[in-house]
Amino acid sequence: MTRYIRYRLVQSWKSATSLVLFATLLAFSSFSFSQNLLTNPGFENGTSSWTLDGEASAQFTESSGRSGSRLTHWSSSSSYTAETKQTVTGLAAGTYRLSAYTVGGETTGAWLWADCNGESFSTPIPSSPWGSWAQVAVDNIQVTGASCELGITSENSEWSSFDDVVFELVSSGGSTEVVIEENTSGFCGVDGTVDSDHSDYNGSGFANTDNTEGNGVDWQIEVSQAGSYTLQWRYANGGESDRPGDVYIDGQVEYQGASFPVTGSWSSWADSQTVELWLDQGTHTVRLEAVSSAGLGNVDSVTIAGSSVSAKDCGTPPDGAGDGDYYVAPNGSDSNPGSLNQPFRTLQKAIDVAGPGDLVYVRGGVYNISNPAIPSAGVNFWKSGTSDNNRIRYFAYPGERPVLDFSNLQIRPDPNYTFGVLVTGSYLHLKGFEIRNVPMNTRSNVGLRVGGNDAYRNIFELLDIHHIAGAGVFVHTTRGGHLFLNSDSHDNYDPWSHQGNGQNADGFGVHYQTSGEVTIFRGCRAWWNSDDGWDFISQEVPVIVENSWAMGSGYINSGADRAPNGNGAGFKIGSSKTGIRHVVRNNLAFGNRSQGFYANHSSGGNDWFNNTSFSNGVQYDMLASTWDSNGNRTDGVILTGSKRHRMRNNIGYPNNNRNMQGVDDQYNTWNLGITPSSSDFLSTSDNGFMGPRQADGSLPDLNFLKLSSGSQMIDRGVDVGLPYNGPVPDLGAYER
Repeated sequence: MTRYIRYRLVQSWKSATSLVLFATLLAFSSFSFSQNLLTNPGFENGTSSWTLDGEASAQFTESSGRSGSRLTHWSSSSSYTAETKQTVTGLAAGTYRLSAYTVGGETTGAWLWADCNGESFSTPIPSSPWGSWAQVAVDNIQVTGASCELGITSENSEWSSFDDVVFELVSSGGSTEVVIEENTSGFCGVDGTVDSDHSDYNGSGFANTDNTEGNGVDWQIEVSQAGSYTLQWRYANGGESDRPGDVYIDGQVEYQGASFPVTGSWSSWADSQTVELWLDQGTHTVRLEAVSSAGLGNVDSVTIAGSSVSAKDCGTPPDGAGDGDYYVAPNGSDSNPGSLNQPFRTLQKAIDVAGPGDLVYVRGGVYNISNPAIPSAGVNFWKSGTSDNNRIRYFAYPGERPVLDFSNLQIRPDPNYTFGVLVTGSYLHLKGFEIRNVPMNTRSNVGLRVGGNDAYRNIFELLDIHHIAGAGVFVHTTRGGHLFLNSDSHDNYDPWSHQGNGQNADGFGVHYQTSGEVTIFRGCRAWWNSDDGWDFISQEVPVIVENSWAMGSGYINSGADRAPNGNGAGFKIGSSKTGIRHVVRNNLAFGNRSQGFYANHSSGGNDWFNNTSFSNGVQYDMLASTWDSNGNRTDGVILTGSKRHRMRNNIGYPNNNRNMQGVDDQYNTWNLGITPSSSDFLSTSDNGFMGPRQADGSLPDLNFLKLSSGSQMIDRGVDVGLPYNGPVPDLGAYER
């Protein structure tokens, strides 16, 4: 394999390639290309989806990534040759660009390259100062086939770090077009009828939706090459006003308010405006849905044009959705085999039959769960996978949202608990569920309870947990290693709690673990929880919370009322009796009734890096305590030495903190004499905070509390191992 790599480096490279070395600031300019076509481009999942050739031991991932938490690093004490590469398929013909960021190292023999259609494109990777990310790019990559192999190659004992590899379409070439008429391949149905009582339509008729908001017409297509595609409808509108519609792709709104103006009569047909959308390779459902009570105009056909598109017979599942081992649907039956066309009725049935490596797809709709699977839980995830690569996966069917509703759950009498969802298994991955309306007696039940010593290394992704009469998420006495990714927990309230009105309804909680691995929260949101956003009381193994938001803790009814006995901290990161150190970084807390960030009596300090606290009762409260051998607590102690809290690059707006004695705090707004004002930020409006997430599941892209160009918090921090631009880091959760 080494011989092949060395041959790649010495062969004659295509002269059309170029080197583009930019400062990291380029990534935040107005210049941008289209969608990144690589999988795991920032190495957040290690080297998953990448192939390592040559000296694999010299290639590994580590923390301190440029835009995420990870990067790939190359180094070895002896001479080596190594290559990290990935193959991308399903490409549209056109011109592409490959880029990557690099920092540090001695890179006299490293290359960024692409092999497409039998032609090679590359550029050398230069050295760059440690701490200063630079971008290297290969431009003008011409693709005529459907795949490219891309990678980074090094030899001669080079060492360096790389992150944020991007392969993107710059301009497409060629176009195909498909016209789908009613009752032909690709036409899936109409919320109404197919009629023929007006003249001059094409084909056998036209789609006439019932005149109600939310009604629409559905189609299905096959895209063999990812790229930009246009959609246009032939329609008639004999009404008196525009009849706009939203365009859905795979169940998600991708274009709002496409216009369908009046055409003069129901027999006067016109072409609608053109809607341009990016479509990935695979099968896609397309829906045009009315946004007013007038419904849509009559639709004669839809025309879709782009690199390579065709009509797809309906009934064929969306891309990837046919790969499931078992399926669950509200109209299924537990006596069925659990196939796509004969699904189970209940999620519990799928749990009981699925095994390691299986994928269970759960169709959209409301699952009203009244009979608990076991006395302590409505749904019981009791089975386990065997490893990170052999999980049992329970995913929402692509483009759909399964809702687990526990409004009528039969709960046990006091003093027992009945949770909505209980997870005692390991190596599970739950993705895309809504969990809601778990009731209570006087015990605060939980929406998602992860508990038991066997629960280990589970992934919880894109969960929406709300209106629970208790905590949204409660992780209790597990072996840890869990990841909560891009999930929300909100509007949780336990009014009849035996411990007080609103006392136990946190958004996310991790408690009572005494050994095992770190649990991570990343990209999560908590709002309008009657107690706290996050709470780690009695947790004796570290937890990491990063890139997450907490708002409105201690309030109920969307902020209209105060929970009488709720505490009201955004991030309550304590209280440990053994002095373990949690990590809290790049988080945002605002509008919480008590504290934005609270240490809650911990006997040891946490790491608080690059957080923003805005308009909370108190911004940062580092209250410390100790316990004697009998469990008696002494409050107000001053931590010393390695037990002190470490606080760097944090913003307090305003700077009202509490219990800051014995804290190692430097390079924060209050240390630097900075008094933040609204002009330091692009916006101080939280509009959109509770809105839809981005297409990849990440937090909404808002201007809220991001630094303005003239902010006094730019370049005022210190390097704490997190990515930054410029000579030194900015303060707060967002690096400009």
